[in-house]
Amino acid sequence: MSKDKKFKRYQLKIGEGQKLIQVHTDALNKHGELKGRNKKETKLLQATCCHHKLGKHGKIKMRVNPDQQAGMAHCTMCGHDFRIEPYTKEQRNEVINNFIELVDQTKYFAMASRVSEANIRQLAEASIVAEITRKINKKTTKAVLKQNAVDKKSRKNRSTSTLGNWRIGKR
Repeated sequence: MSKDKKFKRYQLKIGEGQKLIQVHTDALNKHGELKGRNKKETKLLQATCCHHKLGKHGKIKMRVNPDQQAGMAHCTMCGHDFRIEPYTKEQRNEVINNFIELVDQTKYFAMASRVSEANIRQLAEASIVAEITRKINKKTTKAVLKQNAVDKKSRKNRSTSTLGNWRIGKR
């Protein structure tokens, strides 16, 4: 098997007008876990999980079990654990800069070991995606914090915080 076949890029087949959340909802088994037609498709579904599913009437339902004390959440569909507290600007930059450093090192080793051009192109795309992720995270964090501020003003006497309603963060 050549190296090009071994590192073949897999993609989800998403039809015209079809949403990613619909693809994930259709791929759920009876236990609520993502399952594809084969192992590679299952891994791709887990990697692209949006941690929500569509309900019977088209309402979006959260599939995450938050752990408020640890500040982490566990997705029941893909099994991933992730942080629920928004990153500060410094934390976000540190995480993304570490990822870019990893990609740069991998590109260096890939060029030195003469890996295929397609793999090097994927690594270059990963650097671009990291910068886009930084911008998107900044915008969404700002929106979540703004929503928290509005909720605090309108619900002064209420002390509950739920992840599904975007009321997260420190109170």
